[in-house]
Amino acid sequence: WALWFEHGTLDFKIRLSGLRVPGETEGPWVESIAVTFPENEAPLIKNFLLTPDEFHNEYVELSATIEDQEGDPVHYQVLINGERVYPADDEWSPPLESGTKIFLAYNHPYFNVGTNTVTLRVKDDRGKEREQSGEVILLNTPPTITLTHTNFNLHATLGDEDGDDVSYRLLINGKQFYPEDEGFSEPLSAPVAIVIPWGSQDLILGEENTLRLEVKDAIGEVTSTEFTVVGHYQGLMFVDEEGNYFTTDQGVILQELDFGPLVAGRTSPVRKLILRNQLGEPVENPEITISHNVPDVAINISSQEEPFVPKGHLNPPAMGDGDTYEFYVRIHPNKNATTGGSFRINSNTME
Repeated sequence: WALWFEHGTLDFKIRLSGLRVPGETEGPWVESIAVTFPENEAPLIKNFLLTPDEFHNEYVELSATIEDQEGDPVHYQVLINGERVYPADDEWSPPLESGTKIFLAYNHPYFNVGTNTVTLRVKDDRGKEREQSGEVILLNTPPTITLTHTNFNLHATLGDEDGDDVSYRLLINGKQFYPEDEGFSEPLSAPVAIVIPWGSQDLILGEENTLRLEVKDAIGEVTSTEFTVVGHYQGLMFVDEEGNYFTTDQGVILQELDFGPLVAGRTSPVRKLILRNQLGEPVENPEITISHNVPDVAINISSQEEPFVPKGHLNPPAMGDGDTYEFYVRIHPNKNATTGGSFRINSNTME
């Protein structure tokens, strides 16, 4: 009947087709019946329950019973914060018998940190709908970062008060540096200590570079911290009194140590050099040596200008990152020295 008539009062008659009344072409009406067809009601949602109402990494369980007073088949859908999560592919579930109990469970990827609204929406086969909503709260504490850095590495401890695994990435001047692929590292159990090194080739030389460490917990919440470093060469570097480099950290010569014209048998003027620790870490046993193949020429270094104490190598004290060590160089060609030739001053760390 529901498919044939609108709700309200229905009037219909019963005709006896075998009888005739003189002068009538059809049989008489013998009865008239008025039937009231009730308005269709939306399905009922009973025993609607969301548990727990506060959660972190647990599942939120939704349970309810769907009944239809007319006994119609029923359909339903579930929305979280206004977005349909069930069914995934169709707008409504397949038809269910009235009185069906439903149970679904969802965990944190479906929710936002804070208050979330979960809605159960039902309808019958004639399109009448009803819905009921409840709220649940996703609790989360953002991950933590404790960080120190030099010009060429960072040391950090990543933590999470909720005990979540954490993953991380490092960006240099807005471009992803670690991991090389886009995204974050593999998840790690917190707390975890990490070390990330980089080289001078990863920085803009002579300028401030912005480095950003981002840490993400299992819920997807991200904590970040930024710091800047000035781009320069990495290593035990030689510079002049104005701070100009003699070579790059790859050994490319940028300038030469100029003594001017030398006269055989006479000692050159003393030139001052500076060794700067730009390794990004302390050096316990630095060493300065000279290598050359110039015959009849004495090339010496000294830790002081006056008096100049000629030596073939120097052992500066331990140097922290950024520390400098001043020393001096002079050349003495004897009377038999010939023109031409070169020498190198080398820096390294002793084992």
